[in-house]
Amino acid sequence: MPATVVLLTYLLEKTGNKGPATVGSLYLKNGDILCDISNNIIMPYIHYSGEGCNDSQIHTIDEFLNIMTHAPGHYHEMKSLGFYMEYKNYNLPADFDKFTLNDWLDYTGAVYYDGRNGGSATANKT
Repeated sequence: MPATVVLLTYLLEKTGNKGPATVGSLYLKNGDILCDISNNIIMPYIHYSGEGCNDSQIHTIDEFLNIMTHAPGHYHEMKSLGFYMEYKNYNLPADFDKFTLNDWLDYTGAVYYDGRNGGSATANKT
C-alpha cells in the first residue's frame, strides 16, 4: 500500500473514520492541507510522539518548533529526575535557541516526512 494511503488510513482511524482512505483531503486543525489523495500530494510533516505532542502525533514544522519552545522546562524536569541531558557540544538548556530543525529532529527522535515520493521519511530535514 502506498505511504500516502497508509498515513491517511492511520489518521482517519485515529479520528474515528474507517479506511482505507482512497479519495479526498485531510486537513490539520490550523487549516493546512496534509494530504490530497486524488492528487497524491502530501505536505511536509513531522511525526513526533514526545512531551507536548498532539493526539495524532503529526505536526507541521511550525507546530513542532512551537512545541520545542517548551524544551527548557522539560530539560530541567528530566535533569531533576536524574536523566543525563546533554547533546553534542551544546550548553543545555542555554543553547536550545541555537538548535536548527535538524538538531531538534535528532535530539527528540522525531521523523521528518518531506511530502515527496508518497511522503518518504528522512532522518533529518535537508
